[in-house]
Amino acid sequence: MRIFFAILMVLGLAACDETPGSSGGDNARDSKARAMIGFVAADPVLRAFPQACQTAVYKTGANRPGPVADCTTNPRQCLSQCKAGNRKACFDAAQIVEVSQNPDDNLATYPLYMRGCALGDGNACVNAGATIKNTSWSGGKPAAAATPACQFRTFSRMCDEGHPWGCYMTAQEYRRGGFRGKSEARYETYMRRACKISTTSGACLGRFR
Repeated sequence: MRIFFAILMVLGLAACDETPGSSGGDNARDSKARAMIGFVAADPVLRAFPQACQTAVYKTGANRPGPVADCTTNPRQCLSQCKAGNRKACFDAAQIVEVSQNPDDNLATYPLYMRGCALGDGNACVNAGATIKNTSWSGGKPAAAATPACQFRTFSRMCDEGHPWGCYMTAQEYRRGGFRGKSEARYETYMRRACKISTTSGACLGRFR
């Protein structure tokens, strides 16, 4: 599973417990990713999705839970479910796109994560923030979401909401000396919070359990 890909060269991945199934082979996955990229690029709703800070859109839409199509075998239906309000479909669709690791793909993954974020998926909010923070873009990054203040606010808010990867990313802000400055003590505090939320999450590193 590839989550927060750009971050997560550092992490190796896995910000969320929700992952789409395997399509059986890199070529097949890349083909589905290209299809999803094309669907997003042609969709005016997703193309025009508000490029605000993640915390500004979080939970502004109503999630419509239910069975989700396998995005690896039916990307068009998966995308339709995302647009209809199923946040898991949005997350799974974004993950399908990420396999190709092309900078242009951020133009597809970002609106999918933002849509999931608006539907109340905290992991999607963190991934959207990480996509802005850690990946290269063929064009300009969404201005509001690219600010250090927005990124810190997104990660810390999602930590407060109970998402371990939000805690992990907040911890890294303190470790690197980001928006709030460098603090080893706060780094360790947020890493422990990640483990307190879930000891099985990839965001929980051994010594903080």
